[in-house]
Amino acid sequence: MKATIIMGSPRRKSSASYRLARHFSAGLKRAGVETDEVMLADYKINHCIGCYTCWTKTPGECVHRDDMIKLLPKFQTDLMVFAVPLYVYGVPGKVKDFIDRQLPLLEPFLKEHNGVTSHPRRGGGKAPRLFLISAAGFPERSHFDALVATFRKMWGRKQYAGDILVGGAEPLSRDELQGAYKDLYELVEHTGFELGRHGKVTEATSRAIIEKTAIPSEQIETFRDVANIYWQSLQASPKEYKDLKIKPTGAKELRIGDGGMAAFMAGMAREYNPKAMPGLKAVLQFKLDDETYHLCIDSDSCKAYRGEYPEPTTTIICPKQLWMDISSGDVDGHSAFMKGEYRVEGDMTMLMKIDELFGSGEEQTASPLPRKGKEVPDHRGPIKLPGMRWLTVAFLPWMILWIMGSITGGWMPRIIAAGLSSIIILYHLFTNRPTLFEVGSTIYLIVTGAVHALGGNFFQLYATVLDYIFLGGLWLGSCINRFSLTGEYSRHTVPKAVWDHPAFTSTNTIISSAWGIYFLIAGVFALIMASGIGANWIWRVIIYSMLVPMFVFTGWFQKWYPERLIGRNG
Repeated sequence: MKATIIMGSPRRKSSASYRLARHFSAGLKRAGVETDEVMLADYKINHCIGCYTCWTKTPGECVHRDDMIKLLPKFQTDLMVFAVPLYVYGVPGKVKDFIDRQLPLLEPFLKEHNGVTSHPRRGGGKAPRLFLISAAGFPERSHFDALVATFRKMWGRKQYAGDILVGGAEPLSRDELQGAYKDLYELVEHTGFELGRHGKVTEATSRAIIEKTAIPSEQIETFRDVANIYWQSLQASPKEYKDLKIKPTGAKELRIGDGGMAAFMAGMAREYNPKAMPGLKAVLQFKLDDETYHLCIDSDSCKAYRGEYPEPTTTIICPKQLWMDISSGDVDGHSAFMKGEYRVEGDMTMLMKIDELFGSGEEQTASPLPRKGKEVPDHRGPIKLPGMRWLTVAFLPWMILWIMGSITGGWMPRIIAAGLSSIIILYHLFTNRPTLFEVGSTIYLIVTGAVHALGGNFFQLYATVLDYIFLGGLWLGSCINRFSLTGEYSRHTVPKAVWDHPAFTSTNTIISSAWGIYFLIAGVFALIMASGIGANWIWRVIIYSMLVPMFVFTGWFQKWYPERLIGRNG
């Protein structure tokens, strides 16, 4: 089976219809269908001038010698998929030209087909089946009625294989919101798979598509209000926001080193873009569960504080986890607002401008917070523990090994530790991605457990020494990656916008290096202990006592160094 997918949006790969079509195409390919994807905007297609030259003087050949010469053979396929945005209840101009210019494929003669007069296909060929994918800015599905009727009329009831129609789809075209449409894309891909494998889409899948994309009637008024406020925000004059007096509250300015939501808000303040609304004076307040924060914007500066502000410009009231999900792109902030999952008090224009104010300055649709940089998988999977707690979980096998080893000895503690480490890595393999520490620990514990069980005398004597050397090398080696070992876990406590900031990367690289050096020093002491020099308990006390200054250093350094590096004004 062959399928030709016509990508009809002038916006090319940034369009909602293109994104839907790509996933639909993936489903077709998974079903074994040979696909040919055509970006129509890349071709020159002249208007049909109705001269009938293709029917009379040069049968089958158009008077225009443009790119339709290349495109006409695309109609020789089993399935034609049109992925188009809705333009004034129809298709974009180039798509209409593409459809009009298929006239050379038809004969001029009139014939009856199913009680309706039509033109026969040249050479007696059969028209391909048709599947329609369309996206519209308007929320109601009724806006697609004329479009669907047009394609049904052109292709006929039997040849029309189905459609995917998505209203209110403007946010779907935004790169930063793609995570929010994961479920929809999976459903679209499954639709393509069903059509490719079975030749039809089941009613259950069609209903699921409608349920996933339809905007309930009770939300449409909110949709219109949000859209109107968004367009108003694009026209808002900066002069309207220059008269606010920013009153100091006495609260301490938040820093990235504070961790948690405080770091999140501090990172958001660091990303403030004063060019978005020159001269802006405003206060954005966030009530996230039982925590309240506010951002004071005073022309060229933005500072984050904990606590309430007496008279904020805009207050966003939202569950903490939802706001984090919106910020990471896992949830569409626009849709969540319409569903009443969070609310806004005060000037809604600030919400509409929030991407510009805390992003690159490029105009975007309403979706709280910017998302920058290459997407990095979340290794935590469905268990949403704070990042650094996952490091504690990943270290449990080592703690079990050392505790049991000091009590019972032998190879059994190492095998148990290897088993627990394997469970952790399997969880992350099935959910998303394990970390370097988890992979390295699992491989090391399995190999050394096997060696220990086989009775290697050297290893049994120097096992602890090798453990410390391995850990030291692993921690130091992680510093050459984008995220050092502590950075790989602590990145989940700060906004993505600061992941590549030196205040984050350098701090974690130094902390990881310090722990790597500690483990190597501990390995030296363990070697002395294994060599029989001095009492074993003395060396154990020294190794474990060194942990106290290490933890103190880590806690202090992760707060002090970022502020020293970036300074008070970032």
